[in-house]
Amino acid sequence: MTAPLRRRTVPMLAPLVASAVAISLALPAFVPAESSAQECALCSVKPTVRRWLEYLEEGRSRKAWRLMTKQSRRTIGGFDAFKNESSAWAEGWGAWASARKRDFEVRVIAPMDDDAASVVTITGIVAQEGPWRRSAAALPVITHDGLTKVDPVHGRAEIRPVRPSGGETLKRRPRFKAVVKRIRARYNSVFFVVKGSKLVPQRADLDRIGRRSYRATLRWPRRLNAGPHVLTISTWGRHGFKAAAVRFKVER
Repeated sequence: MTAPLRRRTVPMLAPLVASAVAISLALPAFVPAESSAQECALCSVKPTVRRWLEYLEEGRSRKAWRLMTKQSRRTIGGFDAFKNESSAWAEGWGAWASARKRDFEVRVIAPMDDDAASVVTITGIVAQEGPWRRSAAALPVITHDGLTKVDPVHGRAEIRPVRPSGGETLKRRPRFKAVVKRIRARYNSVFFVVKGSKLVPQRADLDRIGRRSYRATLRWPRRLNAGPHVLTISTWGRHGFKAAAVRFKVER
């Protein structure tokens, strides 16, 4: 469904790439998720995501296409390629349009003035090519001058959650792990964030394990409450913008 991404710098985010590490280090760990100014700038995120999911479900490919970033369009390979896979998009992301008990949480990964690269974590009960089940997904979005576009397939980076990988029971202060491929640590950062937490996304440590492959690890700074949680993992930078969500539990 996707095509290789040409090696071009994202025009809108080019000034941010060089400062990604500095921004992430400048953010203190224990602060509210977003300030009121950021919330105002990001007010278009949730309505845009809702419309995009609905357009996919309804097969309105042209309208869905217009809500996607140029970078994701380039990866897909053009509108015709997108339209030819409309059924797959409808059964995948589009299924979230009708999800039960659906909830969105927006987390900023790279903020700067009126622009932001954010991840929308979606939770609920959804039927994707099968029975209804509780699930979670993470959708990258880009906001520029108050206008948001979804960025589902920007670049070739790959994220594989390791701990948790889905459904495990972890300790109150878990150590999260993931394998991220097709990036370079000097250009892309990796972040972990727990849905519902008051902490900003936390930048992970990266250990190289292969050519353009890294093990991302992070010990969560605070104790988590017992019960179910959702972890969102994202990578952002010159080599693209990708995110993944995984459900887990914390021991009592």
